[in-house]
Parts: sequence; structure tokens; C-alpha cells
Amino acid sequence: MQTGYSAVLRPAAQAGIRLLEPMVAISELQDSLPNFPTEILEEWLFPYAESEGWPPAESDDGQLCGRWRYLLGNKPLRFWRALRWEKVQRHISVYDLNAECQDVMLKLVLASVRGETNLYSVSIPNLKMRFDRIVEHIRATGELPCAPTLVPERYGLSIVDGNHRMAAYLYCYGYFKLEVEAKLQLRTKEIQEYWIGIP
Repeated sequence: MQTGYSAVLRPAAQAGIRLLEPMVAISELQDSLPNFPTEILEEWLFPYAESEGWPPAESDDGQLCGRWRYLLGNKPLRFWRALRWEKVQRHISVYDLNAECQDVMLKLVLASVRGETNLYSVSIPNLKMRFDRIVEHIRATGELPCAPTLVPERYGLSIVDGNHRMAAYLYCYGYFKLEVEAKLQLRTKEIQEYWIGIP
């Protein structure tokens, strides 16, 4: 599936709409991270590269500066350049995730399903809309709209892109003590596609 800036070029051109050129080209990300599949770059990093600039600024000790430090999980670019990416089809349960990601999943679900006020409901104004849109996609197809991106860490998998998708999937699959429509739970496929970064 074509995503990001490239996904709007053809329809816009056909409609006679002239778009501004992006400040950052996907090729710039590919030059910096040649090991990254284009799909990951477009889904995860390209939107942030447009807003935050590319490449990320690094301090003398290799630490990323500004928002990139958070976006890339406090890991230097050399860590990301060393990964080998595999697109896998498997089941990932909430218990496969590290404790921090498990907590994020629970809070995203509680904010979206029960309307609980927490960090995510306050900081992501359209959280419920995004969550519900993913749930409806799963209801229609049984699958996630696109593959979340994860990396293994010492105490479990860490989600680097796709927190909303993972939260919606885990909810639909029935991992939380929340009522899920029986047809939705049955429709949700156990095996999904994921990008896994192998150190």
C-alpha cells in the first residue's frame, strides 16, 4: 500500500491540484538508513522528518537531540543502522511486549473504550477516532491496516511504530478484561503482519 506524500501525488495531479514539494525527500531517509524498508520509512519516520527535519541532530557522544531522542527510543542512529528488518506473520500477544509497552497498550485502550482520562487521552485529541477507525478496519478485514514495527529488547518487544494499531488489535482479540462484541473477536485474525528489527 502506498502511503505518505507519494500516496497523494497521483490523485492530486489528476484533480489538477499542484502540491508543494516536501521539505524532505524519502531518498534522504534511505541514504541515512539504507537498511530500512521503504514501507517502514514512509509509515513511521517520514512524517516526523517533514515536521522535525532530517537528518536528526546528534550530540558529540552520538545521542540524538530534540524530539528525535524520544521518537527513536533514546537510541543513536548507529543502533538503527545496524538492524536487519524482517516482515513476519505471527501472533504477538500483550505478554510478548515489554512492561512499558503493556502499560501503554492498557492506557490507550482504557482511554479509547471507557473514556478514561490519562496521559494519552489528554495528549492525543483524536485518540478515540483513530482507535475506532482501526477497530472498524479489523471488523471489516480481520487484519491490521498495516504492519506495526517492533524491536526486541531484554524484557520483551518494544513497539516503535503502531501503538494505536497494536492497542486496537489486542482489544479486538480480547486481551483486556473488557467486553468485546463476539463477532468482532471472532473476526480478528490471530496471525498478523509485523516488521521486526533484528539486532
